[in-house]
Amino acid sequence: MEKITCMLECGHEIEWTDRPIDPGADLPFAGRVAYCEKCGADKEIVECWPIKPVAFEVQMEDRDTKETFLTVFWDTETASWGFCSVRVVHDEDRVGYESPEDAETAGCEAFAELKKRE
Repeated sequence: MEKITCMLECGHEIEWTDRPIDPGADLPFAGRVAYCEKCGADKEIVECWPIKPVAFEVQMEDRDTKETFLTVFWDTETASWGFCSVRVVHDEDRVGYESPEDAETAGCEAFAELKKRE
C-alpha cells in the first residue's frame, strides 16, 4: 500500500500516517492544515502525491475480458472518495462519495447497468 506524501505551503514535505485502506482513516487533501515539525507551526497542504491513492480493488467477472477491476481511491484534490474502471467509466474517474463503501457501491451499480445494456 502506497503512502501519501504532502507538500506544505512552507515547502517542507510530510508523510501522512493514515492510509486509505485503514478503516476510519483521517486523510489529507489540498487546502487542509497540517503541522510542520520543521517550522513548528501549522501549514496548509498545497498538494499530495499520489493524487489518488488506491484504497482497494474489486474484481468483477466479465465474459468478454474475463475480469474487470474496479479501483476505489481517495481523491486528495476533492477530499472525497471515488472509483474508476476502464470497462465501467471509460477511463473517467468518478469522485464525490463520502466513503469508500459508497464509491464501491456506485461502481458496482454502474457495472451492473452496463451489463444490462450489453
